[in-house]
Order: sequence, then structure tokens, then C-alpha cells
Amino acid sequence: MLKIFCLTLMIWLLPFTVGSAQKAQISDLRSEGWTEIERREEIKNYPGDSPYENLTRVIQVIHFVFEKDGMTKICWISYDSQRDQIREGCKLR
Repeated sequence: MLKIFCLTLMIWLLPFTVGSAQKAQISDLRSEGWTEIERREEIKNYPGDSPYENLTRVIQVIHFVFEKDGMTKICWISYDSQRDQIREGCKLR
């Protein structure tokens, strides 16, 4: 249930968290015709940072691999539950 909630929240908040200097790269790739060929997800649980040591800090990372015209891009999106922060990045393989 937590996994579905985090993923839904992450997707919903993505357009609002991407700064003007950084593009929403993954959504741009999809709209530019890149094909997602692989996706994997990992969720890590850590103790919370002070003063929330008793709470669980959840870091969720989704890794993507995209292809287009013989090129491959490796991308990721991460969500930090304690900092309520979403980050993403891509690099050409």
C-alpha cells in the first residue's frame, strides 16, 4: 500500500517539483518518441533524521532504460519521504 501511495504521489508531484533550470526529462523522452525498454524499482527504509528518529524514512528509486534510433538512455526518479523531495536524471549510455 505504501509503495502504491509513494509512486502515485511521486508522479502527481513531478510537474511541480522540477525547477525551471531542470527539465522533466523522463516525460520529455516519452513525448519525443523514446521507448521504455526496462524499469525496476527499489525501496529502502532508513531511520528518520533528527528530530524524527522514531519515524521511518523511505527512499524510493525507479530506474528506467529508454531506446531510440540505436541510442540508449539510463534514467532515474527518486523520492525521499522525509524531505518530501523528488529528483530525476538521465545520461546517455
